[in-house]
Amino acid sequence: LLLSAGYDLQIKLWDARAPSRPLHTLQGHVAPRVARQKGIFQPQFCAGGRYVVASGEGSEALSLYSAESGATLSRGRIGCTAST
Repeated sequence: LLLSAGYDLQIKLWDARAPSRPLHTLQGHVAPRVARQKGIFQPQFCAGGRYVVASGEGSEALSLYSAESGATLSRGRIGCTAST
C-alpha cells in the first residue's frame, strides 16, 4: 500500500499492484473553509498498516483512518501545529 497527500487536503491510499485508481480517498481532516490549512502533513501508516494517521499544516489536528475501509475513526486537536 502507498499513501499520497498534497494541497487538495485529501489522502489517497493506493494498491501499488493496481495503481489505476486509489483504493480510498481519505477526506475531512479539516473543513474546506479553514484558510490556514495548506495541505496534509506526512500521513503515516501505524499499527502494522491497519490505520493511517495524519496531521495538516496549520490545523493543530490529528486524524485516524482505517486503511481497510477508508473510514474516519477519530479526529482531535493536538494543541500544536505540525512541523518537520
